[in-house]
Amino acid sequence: MLLTKFRWWLLTLLSLSYGLSQAQEFSHETSLRWRYHEVRDPVRGDARAHTLRAAVGGQWTLDSWLVKAELEGVAAFEDDYNSVTVTRPTSPIPDPQGLELNQLFLRYDSSANWVLDMGRQTLALAEERHVSPASIWQNDQTFDALSFNYRDLMHWSFQYSYLHGVNRIFGSDADPLLPENDIRYETDPQRPVGEWGRHRHQSHLLHLTYKHGPGLSVSSYLYSLDNQDAAIFSTNTLGLRLEHVFKPASVKYEYSLELAHQWDKADNPWDYHADFYVIEVGAQYQSHQLSLAQERRGQQNGFAFITPLGDNHRYLGWADLFSGYQISLGIRDTFATYRGRSGKLRWRLVAHEFSGLSDSLRIGHELDLELAYRFDRKWEGKMVLARYWADQGYPGLTHTTEDLTSWFLSLSYNL
Repeated sequence: MLLTKFRWWLLTLLSLSYGLSQAQEFSHETSLRWRYHEVRDPVRGDARAHTLRAAVGGQWTLDSWLVKAELEGVAAFEDDYNSVTVTRPTSPIPDPQGLELNQLFLRYDSSANWVLDMGRQTLALAEERHVSPASIWQNDQTFDALSFNYRDLMHWSFQYSYLHGVNRIFGSDADPLLPENDIRYETDPQRPVGEWGRHRHQSHLLHLTYKHGPGLSVSSYLYSLDNQDAAIFSTNTLGLRLEHVFKPASVKYEYSLELAHQWDKADNPWDYHADFYVIEVGAQYQSHQLSLAQERRGQQNGFAFITPLGDNHRYLGWADLFSGYQISLGIRDTFATYRGRSGKLRWRLVAHEFSGLSDSLRIGHELDLELAYRFDRKWEGKMVLARYWADQGYPGLTHTTEDLTSWFLSLSYNL
């Protein structure tokens, strides 16, 4: 039934976008992404998901005004996997089926260095550690927001966003009542609030960057999150980031340092203060880049530094062992990254060593590999593999006490 509905919407939107594209001041976008994802998890159960994402959108421009709309749908060729939206007794792969309005916003471009966006939109701030569309997953995270952006084209850039709602990766079907085919329904039909597809907000995001010359930048930010539905995600995060890139000869060098402090806000029942830092140094020669880094997420009173609006897959390992929205005892991740490219092929290799905030807790280590091949401007294939080897594991996360393997193949088309 869902596949039939999905195909009908896709054909309708393709026809509509083609017709509108013939009009003046209109442009359209179409993207498809097929993915096969498999997880070997001896604790929670092996899992596989076979999905297709389609997004069709367009934008209309008239003088200083722009309207952008995008519809997104995800269909599964087999629907017996644990999408979290519908939980089953296997390892989670949060790519639920569904059809929803992904973006719809009005933009005013002042032609005087500032832009205003109003409506449902994607937001990606800095390295997306704190605020991101989490686009690795089939369903984007989008924001019902009012955003103001200013750039003076030389040194300063500033962004402010007021969030009214966050449409999360679990999709519009992840409402407060579980479906009857969820394994938890008989015990308790109420969905945990951390898995809801939409959270109401009264939140403020501020990000300021100063660029000095071509290679040095300093950023500061304040993310004040007041989550009206999940109070445990209500936090204040105040941070500072320094980045420097320089090339004295044939080798380009770079380093970055980010420090942040987080504390509870609004109705958050937890009373805590937690610090965060990440430091990274790297060098690049031609198309080869090597970097070393350490990230530390502190904790107090059994509650750790969290990033509830961030890309929690990109950081702390692609096996997604720590990509949940709450960890209690903090974590330290020391990792090395090698990136390279040859023609249409690019690759990335990341080695992680996970430990507690003291060296006495050795959690485990992980090796991540990404291979991507761009056939042409429109088509790209990708393979991602993550292998985790457990040591002592992370207290409270039983799935970290055993080895785990996660991998996927994907093929993307963008027009």
